[in-house]
Amino acid sequence: MTMNRRHHGFTLAEMMVASTIGAFIAMVSIASLRAISASSATVDSVVSRASEVRYAMDMLRRDVVNIQQFGAASDQRLVGLLVQEGDMGTSYLTLRTFCRNKARSDQPEGEVYEVSYYVQQDQERSVLVRQQWPNPQADLEPGGVLMTIAENVQLFLVRYYDGQIWAEEWPEDMEKLPDLVEITLIGEAPTKGGQAITETLMVNIARSVGLEEDTGTDASGEVGSITAGTAGQ
Repeated sequence: MTMNRRHHGFTLAEMMVASTIGAFIAMVSIASLRAISASSATVDSVVSRASEVRYAMDMLRRDVVNIQQFGAASDQRLVGLLVQEGDMGTSYLTLRTFCRNKARSDQPEGEVYEVSYYVQQDQERSVLVRQQWPNPQADLEPGGVLMTIAENVQLFLVRYYDGQIWAEEWPEDMEKLPDLVEITLIGEAPTKGGQAITETLMVNIARSVGLEEDTGTDASGEVGSITAGTAGQ
């Protein structure tokens, strides 16, 4: 017996259904890839911004811990000012500190530098800068090498404790160094609707004598954990 096989092609309706399903699967795949890419970009942005804030705070910690506390009174210097910018103030911190990293590699320098930290406007961004002045002298105008250490800064605030009260300024005419220095640095949220990057550092200057010298060890300061996030978390 011979069986006849009949071959049928796809009907127009079947082809339209198959095409619709294929297009839907492609759209879902593209949307998933975009969501994964966006999530990855958000994580990378948060990590990058948090690392930048951490880097700036590490530099601040080393400089404050290694502040010059010996020698003549004229050799010791820590001045903290509060500068009004808009609705809030921002700190301007200047101190003399021991530092092994030279400001200018091709010129002779000592171990004591005058270092300043302050916020300045860079086009439409607020950036935290560090100015390192080698061989500081009272009869010379302050200068030195300027370096941006954090971008998109919302707040840079330093407070000083004299053993009794906290103050947001430490004037030039103070006859001693503060017992404690508290530094808060807030970076703008990496994503729209996200949370700002916040870190707080406290240094006990009285305990910092000779304990740290660019070793990366937190000998006398205590760094608060970074707070960061995005909307919905």
